[in-house]
Amino acid sequence: EYRLVIPGRTEEVIPRKLVPRIFNHLYDITEQRVAILSRFKPSFDVVPANEEQNDKRVAKLIKFALDAVDRRVQIDLLAQEIERWVAVWGEAYAGIEWNKNIGDRIKRGSVARVGDVDIYLKEPWSVFLEPKRAYSRVSWALDIEDICHIEEARKRFSKSNLEPDKATGVFEFDSSILQKRPEEVVIYRLIQLPNQYCENGIVAFFINGELVHEEEKYPYSHNEFPWERHTDIDVPGRLYPMSFYQHLRPIQHSYNRLTGVMMRNLMLTAHPHIMNPTGSGVKREAFGNAPTEIRYRPVNGLKPEIITFSSVPKELFEMRDTIKQEMGQVAGSQNALR
Repeated sequence: EYRLVIPGRTEEVIPRKLVPRIFNHLYDITEQRVAILSRFKPSFDVVPANEEQNDKRVAKLIKFALDAVDRRVQIDLLAQEIERWVAVWGEAYAGIEWNKNIGDRIKRGSVARVGDVDIYLKEPWSVFLEPKRAYSRVSWALDIEDICHIEEARKRFSKSNLEPDKATGVFEFDSSILQKRPEEVVIYRLIQLPNQYCENGIVAFFINGELVHEEEKYPYSHNEFPWERHTDIDVPGRLYPMSFYQHLRPIQHSYNRLTGVMMRNLMLTAHPHIMNPTGSGVKREAFGNAPTEIRYRPVNGLKPEIITFSSVPKELFEMRDTIKQEMGQVAGSQNALR
């Protein structure tokens, strides 16, 4: 949809009757991009640190475990979904964490699980990075760890005095981006990587601005963030990347405007018109969309005549095809590749 945006002040949806018709080739280009990626299956191997037999056996066992995680999280479909998000938003995250609530049951009839590695999609608006000029320099981040019912949060953090904020949206500037129910709460997680200023690192959880839990030690042995970041177009000197949509939107808009002009011309002139000279002696009631006889009295050689107009010049069709081809060229989705 088209929107009227005044930065920092307002954002309004423009009624459809005031804008040209929309022919969303961006959707087709995005799906083509995802389809191209799906040809390359995610694969990995586990290489032993040395040639000792014990290390080789351990590597084989770890490969079996990782293959099991691969099948459980459906890594092929996850990679395609992440690529689709990256195309639209410019970036996406794959969360990789230990989840104690998944995996096999500890014993029969028990709800407790043994735990397992979980890989999942993290929306780009759920991660807030330290304001640096490059992702490699980011040392702390704040992310939305979960949105859950207030009773679940009270049970999880043993905080009976927690109260919901009654809001229906997570972000005040636009409640439609991420909605929630009034009885739900947002669990924020602050992650400080171990460094020279904070050797042990920090992982702390907040609800409504209140600290509800802090890990005793940094829970990730790799001393990095518990996610992997996938980007579209990285801009030097800027933390956040850009989506290739920013290159395609002006072209898509020109395509919409041109097609809108063509459709307007067709609506105005596509119907055939009957030229009935004055004095021809033909009544208007004689013309109808049915097999019928029309009698007329020739006057100076004049007679009724059906005329059609050339409402859309061929140059408009050629121009529209050219714009469509250029859109595919900029997106890297050309006919041969398709």
